[in-house]
Amino acid sequence: MSKLTKNIIVVAIIAAMVAVSELIHDPEVIFPEIAAIAAGAILSEKLAWHVDRKRIFITILICATLGMLIVHLPGPVYLKMTFAYLLGQLVMLGSGTSFAPMISAIVLPVMLSSQSIHYLMSAAFFTAIILIAHAVKEKSEPKVDQFFKPQFTPGNLMHVGMRTVLMLLMIYGSFKVNMRFMVAPPLLVAFTEFTNPHAKARQRPIVTILLMGFCATAGALSRLIFTMQLGLPLTFAAVVASIFFVLMMDFVNLYIPPVGACTILAMLIPAKYVAGFPMQALFGVLILMALSILVFKEHDV
Repeated sequence: MSKLTKNIIVVAIIAAMVAVSELIHDPEVIFPEIAAIAAGAILSEKLAWHVDRKRIFITILICATLGMLIVHLPGPVYLKMTFAYLLGQLVMLGSGTSFAPMISAIVLPVMLSSQSIHYLMSAAFFTAIILIAHAVKEKSEPKVDQFFKPQFTPGNLMHVGMRTVLMLLMIYGSFKVNMRFMVAPPLLVAFTEFTNPHAKARQRPIVTILLMGFCATAGALSRLIFTMQLGLPLTFAAVVASIFFVLMMDFVNLYIPPVGACTILAMLIPAKYVAGFPMQALFGVLILMALSILVFKEHDV
């Protein structure tokens, strides 16, 4: 499968998701992590996580369902987000995978107080589409993906606890200063991946931070200019933003799945937050990368 074909498939899947959202007039159809899963499964030379297709689908379905249930719990949003983040990590640990996007599936509905069943249906349907595309890709590139074996590492519970405490402080602080998108779900996924010193993003931190900032800006500007100013369909803005993040990852030769989710998140957040979203995303990824490097050392993993 050629690089151009892969790029077209990713952009087409994102466009279809946003188009369905516009067609049925329900923004909660937009699950930004679809962009991340597509990037990690289709654009990357091999799956970006230690996982198989079955576990990708099952964990997304489980976490999306749990997230919709957590919405109904009492208490402030920042505490429910922290609880969702903790639960998402435990599901990831129990699945024997490193598939961090499941964390976004559980945290996103909590952050946005989502109650639409369309969110769950969209997450499941478009994840399945990506997995079908990945299966086709795997047949055309049979030597790329290796055999998956679950890795159950109970010792990582300490890291789960450390990340949760840090995110409780970060989420609380972000809400206090009214900059909640510093801890947007794709950034929580990114932080989880950053805490692995061997992760590609961690090996090139400056490039990763700039890539996240540029792509968040591209997403916000696309929506501001094409949809909010010119009145064009949101799908058009999503396609432009998707092309940008795909080309940017190709350009820097660094395929960081949360970058795609951060780009498409700009299509979902309330309109009043779009202009300030890039700054919050940039500050957030900068702080989270710094925390990862300072707290999670190579010898601790």
